[in-house]
Amino acid sequence: MSAEAHLAGMFPITEEQKWGGIDWQPIPIHTVPEQLDKVLAVKHPCKKYHYEKEKLKQSAVYKDLMKKLQPLGEYVSKYTGEPFTSLRIFEYLYSILLVEKMNNLTLPEWTESVFPDQLKVLAGYSLAVPTWTPEMKRLRGGPLVKEILENMKKKIAGTLEPPTRNISIYSAHESTVSAFLNTIDAFDFLPPPFASMVLVELRKTAQNDHVVMVLYKNSTDPTIDPYILTVPGCSAACPLNDFEALLKPIIPVDWDLECQHQENVEPALNQRFDSLAIFGVLFRTPAGSNFTKK
Repeated sequence: MSAEAHLAGMFPITEEQKWGGIDWQPIPIHTVPEQLDKVLAVKHPCKKYHYEKEKLKQSAVYKDLMKKLQPLGEYVSKYTGEPFTSLRIFEYLYSILLVEKMNNLTLPEWTESVFPDQLKVLAGYSLAVPTWTPEMKRLRGGPLVKEILENMKKKIAGTLEPPTRNISIYSAHESTVSAFLNTIDAFDFLPPPFASMVLVELRKTAQNDHVVMVLYKNSTDPTIDPYILTVPGCSAACPLNDFEALLKPIIPVDWDLECQHQENVEPALNQRFDSLAIFGVLFRTPAGSNFTKK
């Protein structure tokens, strides 16, 4: 639905094209079954990622965080009936209450002490957990970064199919937006609002150098321009070669092969990585993860 709404805005119809009483025309949306998705939802089985996720949960850093949040977790659990076993309870509750508030519903009195401020912050941290460590970033957000870079290099080489293609649009959820931003170390640890979008643009300078710019549109207000994000270690207009070199540690060489390995390599759990084509992320589609190319 989100992808269809976006495409309806991108490709408005004329009076002669109207049918069925709505301003809409059928545009193909290519999807991948969630359990086969290795790029957006990344729900395809990955033993290595599961191992890294479980290792994080057993780490002193994560256990200490959960211990500090125990009182709040028990408070939320008391009124929701959901056990406090991870940060996801805060993420889900924040999303539910936000939607109810947007629809002018009266929120329960017990939520006044936690919504929106406390839950918003913790929901952001929950969204960062899937890409918490360098190895988790590589396996969860790395495939999307890799695909974007490969498309950029193909565009420059003239091998992108079709050759006239200037935009790739991925429609997914806030989990994909946050995973992508955290993977490139540009996440602000706040839940992406509805209709958020990340743009990754390939540009050519007057000197014929190729640079990459990352922009984040997290408001539907047309007067607010997208925020320019910077990958640590580079400038806002980051030379393509530098952009790729900086992100090399989180780009899988062979995702399927890497997913099969479970070496006992301990990642530093607190480590942080220091217009020809446009990539856009839309999120919160009703079901599944959609992929559209034009």
